[in-house]
Amino acid sequence: SGEVRFDVPKSKVKAFLDMLREFFNDSSEFFNEMKLKLKMKKYDIDPHWINLEITETASFEKDEIMLLNIEAFHKMGVSFSLDDYGSGFASVDYLFKLPVEIVKIDKGILWNAMKDGNAKIVLISTLKMLKDLGKKIVVEGVEDEEMVSLLEANGCDYMQGYFYSKPVPPKEYVQFLDKNN
Repeated sequence: SGEVRFDVPKSKVKAFLDMLREFFNDSSEFFNEMKLKLKMKKYDIDPHWINLEITETASFEKDEIMLLNIEAFHKMGVSFSLDDYGSGFASVDYLFKLPVEIVKIDKGILWNAMKDGNAKIVLISTLKMLKDLGKKIVVEGVEDEEMVSLLEANGCDYMQGYFYSKPVPPKEYVQFLDKNN
């Protein structure tokens, strides 16, 4: 289907990837606000370019420090995505507790919607609810034109899946940006 184009200067993509490699390789302590600020300054990275994904393995009920750090990053300008929404792990409660701007709907919801009318109702209702809450939406697992059409017709902002590309390692991604920019 559509063409993919990125208007990102290669030097910034490489700097961003270098910053992430250094950030994650320095220690196992991921959520360190000062450390992230220093890395962003070193590589001249605007915090608005960073979107951290909160995965289904994150547990917030007992981790007040994690919530405080997420809020501190959010105040810096870093945005957050909620991954695997609808998989049973990422609950509606997260939409109220966490400052997420993007919600990634689990591929299982889409795949089920393509073969079951009730699941289709759930998908369409979920897309509407998230839009009404002012969230950007990514649907994972998009594999064909029929899926694209359904999602476009129902307000999905972004689609991810093999219909567009297989997962790409960082080095290949930089090469792709260089070639297509």
